[in-house]
Amino acid sequence: MVRAHLLFAALMGAAILAPLAEATRDYLAECIAEDAITPMSTITFGIRVAQASLFVLVGLFYWTRFPDPHVKDERLAVFSLCTSINGYIMLFSGCHNLIMLSDADDVIFEDCTRNDVGRFVQFVITCPLLTWQVSMLARSKMQRQVELVLCTFLMLVLGCWTNAIPEFNYRMMAFSLGALFFVLLVINLDWAVRETSDFKESLLKGRSHMRYICVCVVLTWITFPIAWIIGPAGLAVIPGQAEKITLAAMDLVSKLTFSGYVYYVRNKWTNTLKEETAMKAEAEAAGLDPPPLTTAKSPVTGLDRRTLKHQDAEAEKSKRLLLVLTNKKSEPAVEQTGEKEAEKEAAKEAGEVMDG
Repeated sequence: MVRAHLLFAALMGAAILAPLAEATRDYLAECIAEDAITPMSTITFGIRVAQASLFVLVGLFYWTRFPDPHVKDERLAVFSLCTSINGYIMLFSGCHNLIMLSDADDVIFEDCTRNDVGRFVQFVITCPLLTWQVSMLARSKMQRQVELVLCTFLMLVLGCWTNAIPEFNYRMMAFSLGALFFVLLVINLDWAVRETSDFKESLLKGRSHMRYICVCVVLTWITFPIAWIIGPAGLAVIPGQAEKITLAAMDLVSKLTFSGYVYYVRNKWTNTLKEETAMKAEAEAAGLDPPPLTTAKSPVTGLDRRTLKHQDAEAEKSKRLLLVLTNKKSEPAVEQTGEKEAEKEAAKEAGEVMDG
């Protein structure tokens, strides 16, 4: 009976340790010995150089789009910040594509196919910055900002592991876990749209630019797991060269679409504010009442701008009132402290006179 238990324990241990032993195999050495690793193709090399060049050019363009000092608006300042961040994202993506020409970031799978993990490292760094911009543009609360960035980061970290694991079964497990965080990301984007529009819009309905930006993120990002799952690392429906071209193209499309749309809204909002400022100045010069707003609804949230301005004014008024009340409460304490110190000084002087 004891021997049967020991035999069962040994078999269970072997079943658990067998995959671990498989994971320690050096597929790179085996594939090199068999001369089964294909070098980087000329097409892939050309695609990465062209992609890097385009990223750098677009990054320099965004980086030099300085905000107009004559237009003062809090939300416009956020759009200007996002444009600058997108410039740095583009510059980094371009430089990283050149680094990816090296073989240092390549992983060899069990079937001797080459996978470039560096691409997904770039995603881990740049994509959380994109979702952070969404939370800033939506004026989300701190919890929503953290959840958006965290979902993106964890999803892409699991994506890195997915592309670094040589065993197919473990690779699919990591892919499924990453897909779970993508679902959580979509849910958080939907909530960001709902909260910024006072629950008048969602990811599935609405006409505000905020909704369009979030829809842009979902539609362009969902192509990456689809291309991966049908690629050689997944179900091997398409060849590796087709997957590389697809991922490179979608990397460009997703970043250019997002950053371009943010820049478009920024320009449109800047022109609207300039026009309203000029009309207001003309009315004041002519001694007339201020003209109505040229755009009644905010292009970002879809809400009534007059309501938003009233809310901002009320919030500013409350802050000032709170500051005044705080100062008034502190004044008696300061006066009492000053009186006590004066009494102490007088008593001290009186004591010195008596001693004299």
